[in-house]
Amino acid sequence: DGVVQTLFTGKAATGDEVADGKGVAATFRELRGIAVDMNGGIYVADRWCIRRISPDGTVTTIAGAKKFPNSSSSAIQDGRGADAEFYIPQGVVFVPESNLIVLTDYDGNARTVSADGQVTSFQAVPGKTWSNSGSHTYRMRLLDFARASSGELFALSDEGILRLKPDMTHETVWDWTMYAGGGAGISAPPVYSADLVGLDVLPDGRFVMV
Repeated sequence: DGVVQTLFTGKAATGDEVADGKGVAATFRELRGIAVDMNGGIYVADRWCIRRISPDGTVTTIAGAKKFPNSSSSAIQDGRGADAEFYIPQGVVFVPESNLIVLTDYDGNARTVSADGQVTSFQAVPGKTWSNSGSHTYRMRLLDFARASSGELFALSDEGILRLKPDMTHETVWDWTMYAGGGAGISAPPVYSADLVGLDVLPDGRFVMV
């Protein structure tokens, strides 16, 4: 019916550090992804960390740093809890069969987060390397994940839509580089995919992208 309801208040962080807590005691920095588990827990990707919002509105950081990492603005490090580092995590999806959160980050690195906060990187999509005048290279970036009602896991990339297999390898469902004007020999990624940020799968199997 078009009604928008605020379920958990929270508030914006005033600096580079976020706070856990319940309701307005919790703060957020830059939310970019959301997923829901089988028990009603909500997982969100914040600026440098992954947070869980329980059904009663309590926010807990399960992996990553609550404040700007000291090592690098684009740090990527596996580990458990606060030992893990993210660079603008996004594209979050919950996979109930393995009780894992699967996500990507601003640079297109794929990561899994377990229930106890263990972060592991995996390379599902090595992708192509594009050449631009011989001076720059480009690697396919993952932008978002989506889970179909069938349980299949899909990834949105800036080269197309991929189906992820149980071993986290992939196959291409829709490759839009073939429509970019030069087929397999084009010298740059398709520009019209640059603004895509989100993917979902409708019950009838059609894809929705934003």
